[in-house]
Amino acid sequence: MTVKLLAQQRLKRGVWDAKSDPLRNYSVFFEAREVLMIGKHGSLEDEDQDEGFFAAGTTRKKEVQVKDLTGCLRAADLLYWLFDTHWLPGMRTHVSSRWNPVKDDASLAEAFLQWSYLMPRRFLDKVLQMYLKPRLRREISDNWDPKDIEDKANLIENWLFPWRQLLSDKDLQGFFVQIKLKLTSALQDWVPSLEGDLAQTLLLPWRGLVEP
Repeated sequence: MTVKLLAQQRLKRGVWDAKSDPLRNYSVFFEAREVLMIGKHGSLEDEDQDEGFFAAGTTRKKEVQVKDLTGCLRAADLLYWLFDTHWLPGMRTHVSSRWNPVKDDASLAEAFLQWSYLMPRRFLDKVLQMYLKPRLRREISDNWDPKDIEDKANLIENWLFPWRQLLSDKDLQGFFVQIKLKLTSALQDWVPSLEGDLAQTLLLPWRGLVEP
C-alpha cells in the first residue's frame, strides 16, 4: 500500500502525449518495481510458472519457493495495477487513434521495449494482444501500399520489423497472411522493364521469415 501511495504521489498528472514523451514516469515505475522486489528471490516472471516450479527439492526448499512465489505474485499484482491505472489509458489512446505506424518513427517500438522490462508479463501480453497487434494489422490491411517503394518509411521492414523483439514468431505469422495477399497483388501487375527493383525490394526482407 505504501508503494502504491508513493507512486501515485510522484506520477505526473495531466494528459499524456505518448508521442513526444513515450517514457514519461518511467523512473517512477522503475523505482516502484525495485521496491516491490526487495527481499524476493524470484522475479515477476514467476507468476507464469506452473506446478513444475515445485517439482524438486526438499520440503524446506519448497516452503521457501512457495513464500517467494507468493511475494512475487503480490508484487506483480500491484505493479499490474499501477500500469493498468496510470500507464494504459494514455498509451491506449495514442496507439488506437493517434499513432501512425508508418509515418511515425520507430521511437514507440523502442519505448515499448524499455517499458516491457518493467511490466508483469501478463500485462505486456494484454497490451500486445488487445491494442498493438490490432493496430498493426489494421495498418497492413487498410493503409499499407507495398508498391510505394520510393517512400522509405513505407517499406514494411522499417515500421513493422522494429516490433520483432516484442512480438513472437506466432504473432508475426498472423500478419503474414495479409502481407502475402498484398505482395501477391502488387506483383501481379509488375513490369520488370519499368519496375525492375520492385520484386527484390518487396521480397528480400522476408527471406527466412515467412513460412513457405
